[in-house]
Amino acid sequence: MVRVLIAARSSAARTAIAASLIRRDCQITSVTDGDVARGILAAGGIDICVIEPNLPGTSGVQLCAWIYCAQLTPTPYVILLASAAQSAENAPAVRPGANEYFAKPVDPEQLGARISFLAQNFGRQRTIH
Repeated sequence: MVRVLIAARSSAARTAIAASLIRRDCQITSVTDGDVARGILAAGGIDICVIEPNLPGTSGVQLCAWIYCAQLTPTPYVILLASAAQSAENAPAVRPGANEYFAKPVDPEQLGARISFLAQNFGRQRTIH
C-alpha cells in the first residue's frame, strides 16, 4: 500500500483528493500546516507527497526544498499543486525538490490516476530490491 501525505490548506481539496486516493487503496495522511507535514515526513514512511505552495508555517516550496536535502527513507515523490496563474512560474518551484506539479483547480480523479501509476512503479521497485 502506498502512503500519501496531502498537505493543503483547503479542506475541500484535501477531502476530494483523499477520496480519490482511498478508492485506489492508498493510505492517506492529511494536514493543513507545513510544519506538521515536515514532522510527519521526518518520521519516514511517506511514499508520495501532494503539497500546496502556500501552507502556513513551513511553506510548500520550503517543504519541497527540505525534502530534497533531508535524505528521507523512502525518498518521497513530490507533487506540487500550483494555481493556474503560477503555472508559467512553476519551473523554479519544481527545482527545489518537487518532482512535478498539477495546476489548480486539481481534478482529483486525474491526480488519483497519476498516483496510481506511481504506486504501480513503487510496487515494482520494492519487488526488485
